[in-house]
Amino acid sequence: MPNYRVVVTCKEVKGHCGVGMTPGDTVTFEGVNVKGRICIGALASMMATVFAMRHGVNFPWLKDPNVARHVCPDAANPVLYEIRREPLP
Repeated sequence: MPNYRVVVTCKEVKGHCGVGMTPGDTVTFEGVNVKGRICIGALASMMATVFAMRHGVNFPWLKDPNVARHVCPDAANPVLYEIRREPLP
């Protein structure tokens, strides 16, 4: 069972996001639940990081082991996300 909740927050949109993400929008991964909306391309590209962070993996290149940044794969309309893990109660 995962030890963490992961919250993905839209930080910046350059161009037009097809799903309509705006800064401050969030998607939360907790247990088997996903709350929020996100395009399938951005979701697919970040799932390895979300999964690893949910299970406590540390990435040595991150200054803060609980926070990663991710850019969606749409090069013409990039959306910058913050992926943050939080301990479950």
